[in-house]
Amino acid sequence: MDKRLCLIVIMVLLIWFESVLGHESWNTTLVGYCGPDTSLDVDINGSYAYVVDGSRGLHILDISDPTISAEIGFCSISGWAWDVTLEGNYAYVLTENSGLRIIDVSDPTSPTESGFIDVDSIQAMALEGDYTYLVFDSLLITVNISDPSGPGELVYHNFPPDHDELDILGVNVSGNYIYVSFYFCMLVLDMSDPTDPEEVQHLSGYDLYSFDKCVALSSTHAYMTYKSDLGGSCSFLSIDINDPVNASILESIELDSLYYKPDDIAVSDNYAYVLNTWDGLRIIDISAPSIPVDCGSYNSDSGPYNPDNRSRVAISGEHIFVAGGVEGTDGPGGVYIIRNDLAVVTSDEAYSIPQFYSLEQNYPNPFNPVTSIRYDLPEQSTVSLIIYDIRGHEMVTLGNAEKPPGNYNVQWNGRDELGKQLSTGVYFCRMAAGNFSQTIKMVYLR
Repeated sequence: MDKRLCLIVIMVLLIWFESVLGHESWNTTLVGYCGPDTSLDVDINGSYAYVVDGSRGLHILDISDPTISAEIGFCSISGWAWDVTLEGNYAYVLTENSGLRIIDVSDPTSPTESGFIDVDSIQAMALEGDYTYLVFDSLLITVNISDPSGPGELVYHNFPPDHDELDILGVNVSGNYIYVSFYFCMLVLDMSDPTDPEEVQHLSGYDLYSFDKCVALSSTHAYMTYKSDLGGSCSFLSIDINDPVNASILESIELDSLYYKPDDIAVSDNYAYVLNTWDGLRIIDISAPSIPVDCGSYNSDSGPYNPDNRSRVAISGEHIFVAGGVEGTDGPGGVYIIRNDLAVVTSDEAYSIPQFYSLEQNYPNPFNPVTSIRYDLPEQSTVSLIIYDIRGHEMVTLGNAEKPPGNYNVQWNGRDELGKQLSTGVYFCRMAAGNFSQTIKMVYLR
């Protein structure tokens, strides 16, 4: 009788967890709107948002208080402006039929066009140092932009025969290496000589199925999405690029209910943000890149995404800026400002430094598939957060780094250091920082 009752309780808990995790908005809050109704892309630099809106041009908004943002500058642009990227004092704007326009935004209240690159039908762009890298079908185009008012000549790169029949989907760059994604592979190119790229790594085995800015980079990892089954959900892919020549795939997780190709991916601090027009926004905890955790969402049914446009995402602190709304959708359209509630602890209250070290009980507990672990640091400390099984064996390290004082939130998805799903049972989380240590007991229901 006791066993039957226990099974019933477990089934009820699993159903409850599924209902909680299935909500349209999970660990996110819509806090405001900004920009014109026809906004197509947004980028952030400091306390300013830079928005392009198709036929009109570039809008600059003061977002020092995201809840009451206001437009402070505007620059009319020839052609249909659909992509904007900030680099230094310049905004680089891709257009449908007027090439790449370069806008001087050193004075945000009075932006002016400085130069342009006369090339049409560009599908994606990345910037690093004195060069911009442009994608057109199966070509990679390198342009020297050390003088934005007079960009250098276009240098075209053809890929080897086993790649040139496939269109490039996305491009991103970090240091001397550029990451180029096709439908079925990703290439790593050494750009030490930007006019003569050298292929140093070829990753395949996944259907890398996404649009435009589909390669997001941190200092040590690349993040992508792919679909191995056209009818299935998208999966999120973590790639170790500490040594780009030996870049390797670490882990992938399926993003339930994300069925369509992502329009954009962004990375900021411990989170990756995956966005598409139909399924909305997903937040992935990448504090442990080998164990990514699906931890938040803002569903398209709640407003900002229009299936006729590609949605784009930019991040500023805990705020997520999503462009892609059009007049006539629910809400005022334009750029929606969504807060990642996991990235803030004090919510709308003023931030304060904790007075004591503490490790809070995880929530939910018991849990499946993910739980949150929160802790406080009153001073800068080296913090370790380790999960053990009931026999005292170390399962996974969730964190081991020096951090400033503050409140922190870490996610765990019931996997070990190798990404293997653990069995149902009792586990312990031990935190050690300075002279402080504390352990909590957690119950994982698989």
